[in-house]
Amino acid sequence: MQKIRQQIDQLDDEMLSLILKRRDLAMELARLKTEVNDLMDHEQRVKEILSRIEHKANEMGMEGAEVRVLWKALIAYMIKEQTAKYTFF
Repeated sequence: MQKIRQQIDQLDDEMLSLILKRRDLAMELARLKTEVNDLMDHEQRVKEILSRIEHKANEMGMEGAEVRVLWKALIAYMIKEQTAKYTFF
């Protein structure tokens, strides 16, 4: 059991690193949006992302609706990070 727990911990660390990379890209996108004054309807983009993730999760044998809830929280965190630095939302 300990070996499996260590593997889970390692995956958690890798997932955090990927979330950080995603956050960094979201912040870069927010910066670029302010430069070009691109105020695309972010609610539509969020819907697109969530739909794609739910579909992909279902294809992978996961419960898409549950993964959608998880991703919605992740996106909310990203938006909070963006709005703390940029005021275009």
